[in-house]
Amino acid sequence: MREAERNDLAEDGIVLAPPGSARPRTGTDATAARLALERIRAFGPTTVRQVALARVMIKDRTPPFDRLCWVVSLEPAHVQIPSTGPREGPPFAAQYALVFVEAQTGPFLFFALKGAR
Repeated sequence: MREAERNDLAEDGIVLAPPGSARPRTGTDATAARLALERIRAFGPTTVRQVALARVMIKDRTPPFDRLCWVVSLEPAHVQIPSTGPREGPPFAAQYALVFVEAQTGPFLFFALKGAR
């Protein structure tokens, strides 16, 4: 993952750390990439830029979140984030799009998007 992405995530309390000796019990990076593309397709067609195995921790969460995840980085140039709120407008272009897939059991967990106009 790029340093800017890591820094933005850290500001939101999401920490990515090396997986250490942990290894996924199910799935592969290719499986995670396929699931990520399925989950994010509503935001526009895109391609996988990188898949990394990481220990993902979310601070200030009850119960604590500390899991081994596949973190799938998608090509952000093709991801469009809908504009919502009282002044709806054109969609935002994504600066990054990350999808988190649980590496021990295989399900989609969440995604993180950052956009700018």
